[in-house]
Amino acid sequence: MSVQSHLIILLYFLSISRECFCKNIRSIPLFGENFVQSHEDEFMESSDMNFATLTDVNSQRAIHTIINKSLNERLLLLICDHVCHEEREEIPKVVREFSKDLGIRKTNSLHFHFLLKKEKIPHYNIETFVGNSSMSLLYFIGEKAYPYKGSLDSKKDIYQFLMDREQRNMRKLKTYEDLDQFLSSINNDMDSNFYTLYLNFKNYKKCGPFGINSFENAVKSTDLKDVKPIKMEVEETKEILVIIEMRLSQVKYKECPTLLLIHNGKYKEIPLIFSPRIIRKFIEYAVDNYYEIEDTWTKIGEPLTYIQLQYLVDEHNIQDLQYNKKFIAAAVIGGFAILLLGFSIFWALNGA
Repeated sequence: MSVQSHLIILLYFLSISRECFCKNIRSIPLFGENFVQSHEDEFMESSDMNFATLTDVNSQRAIHTIINKSLNERLLLLICDHVCHEEREEIPKVVREFSKDLGIRKTNSLHFHFLLKKEKIPHYNIETFVGNSSMSLLYFIGEKAYPYKGSLDSKKDIYQFLMDREQRNMRKLKTYEDLDQFLSSINNDMDSNFYTLYLNFKNYKKCGPFGINSFENAVKSTDLKDVKPIKMEVEETKEILVIIEMRLSQVKYKECPTLLLIHNGKYKEIPLIFSPRIIRKFIEYAVDNYYEIEDTWTKIGEPLTYIQLQYLVDEHNIQDLQYNKKFIAAAVIGGFAILLLGFSIFWALNGA
């Protein structure tokens, strides 16, 4: 298959509603050119989209729950071929205890769902994971399933399973110095690793459809040893904005959560419009085919000297003052006051 054929399949724009995948697909400039969607999307397992294969209402509801809850949050799915009352009561208690211990907020919840299995479910490899077992527990993140292989009677083992999945190592950057140093340390051809740099800007109201945690879910569900996840909660200080503008000049979405894939001193921004599954598949594809697509990536800018950084920060501060509404209003009022003073002096002299 040609490079262009591989690239075409990246552009399936997946928009999720509560009832179905949105069928309004648009062309996206992912590699600097617009590619149209292919008829057969290799990034989507056909069985996962074929809801017609399911006849049981509970099975259909479970699949929709996986879609809705694992995109931006996470889901623990208990599957039994009988009612299994005890497990249905005890496992949610473990989930609540775990969520409380880790301080998991409602905006990023870990959900529980029970499915009484009455038919084979090919979606998300569920049938493969369940097999002939009468009870199975699956953890879903970014529409990807991870099976629990321990005893369902052991609360301790279930708790540890959740801890292993939730607390995946993700290096965190805190200051502009951290960001600058990180970009400098990987800005060379010697480092063979790929890095996902997750810049979590805070202006959520203007952002895309998949929510504030979907990028993180995509990264956490990418199981490649050569991909190192990095996260930064971006406090929009002038120093950080200058570093991003000068060293990551092609970053377009500076108000929304942004994901950059970095390798060999070059980076590619992954648009917020994609679902976690598509992001994960793009990362996997880029790792396998980097040298075929590297000419579409942007080189990281050179580090700034202290004097350059301070000069650009001061420029930002001056621009803020120029466009500050309070200062503009004060200038207008001051201008009127000077005019009135001039007229009053003129009239006074004219009267004299």
